Amino acid sequence: MLIFALMGDKVHYDGMLNMYNHHRSTGDNDLMSWVITASERSSQDGDSATDGDFDIAYSMILADKQWGSSGGINYLAKAKRMITSGIKQSDMSRSTHRTMMGDWDTNRYTTRASDWMPDHMRVFKSVTNDLFWNQSAGTVYSLISHITNHYSSHTGLMPDFVIAGTPRPAPADFLEGENDGNYFYNACRYPWRITLDYAHFGTPAAKTAMNKVVNWLKAKTHNNPRAIKSGFRLNGSKLSDSDYYSNAFAAPFITASIVSSSNQLFLNRGWDAIRNSKESYYEDTIALLNMLVISGNWWNPAEAASTPPPAENMIKNGTFSNGKNFWNFEASDGGAGYIYVRNGILKARLTKAGTEIWSNQLFQGGLSVKQGKKYKIDFNAKAGRSRPIQVIVAMDRDPWTLFSDEKHFNITTRMRHYSFSFTSTRTYTRAQLEFDLGLNFRDVYLDNVVMKQVN
Repeated sequence: MLIFALMGDKVHYDGMLNMYNHHRSTGDNDLMSWVITASERSSQDGDSATDGDFDIAYSMILADKQWGSSGGINYLAKAKRMITSGIKQSDMSRSTHRTMMGDWDTNRYTTRASDWMPDHMRVFKSVTNDLFWNQSAGTVYSLISHITNHYSSHTGLMPDFVIAGTPRPAPADFLEGENDGNYFYNACRYPWRITLDYAHFGTPAAKTAMNKVVNWLKAKTHNNPRAIKSGFRLNGSKLSDSDYYSNAFAAPFITASIVSSSNQLFLNRGWDAIRNSKESYYEDTIALLNMLVISGNWWNPAEAASTPPPAENMIKNGTFSNGKNFWNFEASDGGAGYIYVRNGILKARLTKAGTEIWSNQLFQGGLSVKQGKKYKIDFNAKAGRSRPIQVIVAMDRDPWTLFSDEKHFNITTRMRHYSFSFTSTRTYTRAQLEFDLGLNFRDVYLDNVVMKQVN
């Protein structure tokens, strides 16, 4: 969800948001199940994981900045509810301000280094105005300082899990295995999360913490990122069976090097190492997220200007949330077919191609256009097989005068976004937006149809 929101892919982001909506945690319904089985049966959902919950809520804030919340989905309202009613209530200790491990965890002292996201906390404060989040960010650095001073003064590394009122590394087999008190597959994400707080908010404690980690790492690897191993004790010695390179460990370490220009050579070499390594979904996802940070493409939603309220969509039921209401299908000149809506997508099922481009028409009427005014049409479309379609805005009766040019699009089997603009040739109160689907019997799928006047 972070990747789709940061890179502006609304279609796939909304699809992932739909997964969140259908797979809520069994512990707190405002959070998400940490696991989704291959069957996607909600009956097999589980409780939540704090880092996933943080990232989902943060991604909704990104989505609000990307696309606004005045359309079909109020991203900002969803984010605020998840932060206030879900994360604060069930993933955080309100007495110690520590992150807990999920909505199943009731121990106010137990915490996981991969959940320490002070950047996210500051962004949560920016949308909720709740000082709890600034206090929680401060708690993260108190934990880092204590662990560093007492357990990792040479390296700055954090353990997978921290326990007790006076924080200390968890013992072996505390929750997941023998490395629960070492720098392993949870804590490996720690440098990325802390570096983001420096990149976005200039937090001095973040820079101090990451400078210690990177200075140790450069000496440990002799300035060679390819020599980074996959697991360490807090004193810097490598773990048994960890003598291999993985982007799960290397990418966050390389990200931490952005805190100082003195690390430029190490950063450049590290970028090449990340880019040239392909592993499984977990490692590759961490790699891409860290590359977004390093390249400056992970922007700060707390600083991004809010998307202004969009002009009103002139199309009714453009998302097909109300079935096929307001939409019509007509066949003539040898065309034949029908339309229906499934899962919020309209399908034009075409059984005969017809002899004219207008032989099969999908349209919505009752649109008011004004001469000399500019309008923009947007829609998502795909086909059973690649095929052309024509889109026009025209009079709803003979002589079918065109108010726009005839726009032709070659749509593919993948749902894609299409758009065009036109300046109306005359004023008319009953214009229709028309998708001409004739001369080809390949089925057509439509979603997110928008027509707006452009200022």
